[in-house]
Amino acid sequence: MEGNILPQTPEVKNGVLEKTQKAEQSVKATFDTELAKVLERLAENPYFENFGNRI
Repeated sequence: MEGNILPQTPEVKNGVLEKTQKAEQSVKATFDTELAKVLERLAENPYFENFGNRI
């Protein structure tokens, strides 16, 4: 059990899985928010005025 301090009980595994899923959702939400900001800025740029039509 080198490097493994937590027992591998179902409760521990479920807790780790739950925390991992919450972290993943948070990262996805942040990514989506930042991507929306970038796309909005691109849409405002006259150079990319037809950008929205190509997506």
